[in-house]
Amino acid sequence: MIFFRRKEKPVKKAAKEAEKQYRKISDMLSKGKFEEAYNESIEVYKSLKSFPQSEIDECPEAINCILSYLYRLCALARLLKKFDECINWGSEYFNEIKRVYAKRGLSESEIAKRLRENDITWTVWFNMALANFMKGNYVEALNLISEYLGRSKKIDVPDAIIERFRGNVRLVTRFIAEQQLTRFLIASFMAELIPEEHKELVLIIDKGLAENLLKEAIEIASNKEKLEKVFEKYVEAGIPKEAAEADILAVKMLGKTMPKSS
Repeated sequence: MIFFRRKEKPVKKAAKEAEKQYRKISDMLSKGKFEEAYNESIEVYKSLKSFPQSEIDECPEAINCILSYLYRLCALARLLKKFDECINWGSEYFNEIKRVYAKRGLSESEIAKRLRENDITWTVWFNMALANFMKGNYVEALNLISEYLGRSKKIDVPDAIIERFRGNVRLVTRFIAEQQLTRFLIASFMAELIPEEHKELVLIIDKGLAENLLKEAIEIASNKEKLEKVFEKYVEAGIPKEAAEADILAVKMLGKTMPKSS
């Protein structure tokens, strides 16, 4: 009996090659070759998207690769200070993932719930928020962070975030507090309470707390007059005062963790 091996579809073959390239690009990043990694990622992404959408939809490997590359491109664009491109890649990520969920028959509310439960999506929102912040789009930046933090005093932390920190409650709590600090800082810049030249420090806030920014946030949180101006910016962005009050508690908590010599 003769067996014929089924020929692999071109789109699946391209997806497998893209996965190999993804690992090679990770090696570039470990060596600090960010611009090169960014350009290579764009080429691979374009290659994948050159296939008809109908063929991509029938290949889970291609869909996963496309989402992975969009996530990486959004993050790299922010790192390279290509803020417009960061926003565009992030928007494309959401267009793609929403389309995938919609094809599975999920409603808009179900899609929104899935997005908020995804830790990768949190990161895309965060990168887009910082890119908008650097462009002076403060309201958009506040709203993007609020997509995952929510707009109430209580923040629901999805399992994916808890798993990212292997269930370490202290690390999870600190991570959420740092996200709240970022939202508070954006509102403070919007209220013109922090000098413009300090904006660059916000870009690296996820790489380690910028102590000068934290000090400024604590000072603002302790000043009733300044705090009222910050509250106004939260409300202007459609974020209730109770969310702002929760962010202030997070700022003060982070302040207690600062080295005493600071």
